[in-house]
Amino acid sequence: MSLKQLQYYINSAISRIKQTSLYFGRRNHIICSFFHPEKSIQVEIHWRLNPNIISSPSFEELWRRKGTITVYNQEFHHLGNENLLAYLADHGARHGWSRLRWLLDVERLVNDHQIEKEGLTDYFKRYGGEVYVQQAVWLCETLLGSNLRLKQFLPNEANRKSVELAELALTGIQYGPNMSDKYMAKYKRNIHSAMTPKQKALLLVKKLLPSSLDAEVLPIAKPFFFLYIPLRPFLWFWRLMKRT
Repeated sequence: MSLKQLQYYINSAISRIKQTSLYFGRRNHIICSFFHPEKSIQVEIHWRLNPNIISSPSFEELWRRKGTITVYNQEFHHLGNENLLAYLADHGARHGWSRLRWLLDVERLVNDHQIEKEGLTDYFKRYGGEVYVQQAVWLCETLLGSNLRLKQFLPNEANRKSVELAELALTGIQYGPNMSDKYMAKYKRNIHSAMTPKQKALLLVKKLLPSSLDAEVLPIAKPFFFLYIPLRPFLWFWRLMKRT
């Protein structure tokens, strides 16, 4: 039975398709959001685990590591604990931990469920993200007074970058929506600086290659897509001028 048949309606305010690479032929991120007006339940469908990162686990890998719960004699599959922890930490860091309930999710996941050290270490080696988990641990201890069992899997001394990110996030939480654009820009710079050199290089290449945003500004026939490469700086500047 489809979501439409279950009386879920698409939420156009949240649903979005982010830019597509004209050369890679892949989208950075897709979110389809559905809402049930009577039950007040929101369902989001994501095309990939996280947006704007260099690599993320394939569906096959996520499925292999999945967990299963039973509710009213019905089985439901969910992300494995290690993948879920990495996702929660990355998502919270990306949004500056603007909702404290995300930290509660991390605390409950770590203390109420088994986190396998080998699985988490393997994830960090493949996809990075250790600095974001350390940031989440620091914030849970500072704001919630948590004593997370996860600490035994992490270095005794917290990564300098994770502490810096956590302190910036703490400032953002304290000031909330009144935080200046200058602070937000600084936080985003620090998020990017936490990437590995390889991730930074690949991200730079991705940013330099033309995307669907360029095609929206200046449609060009597919045989001439190569023209977007020299035109990209000008198209980027034009989009910036339109926003301001």
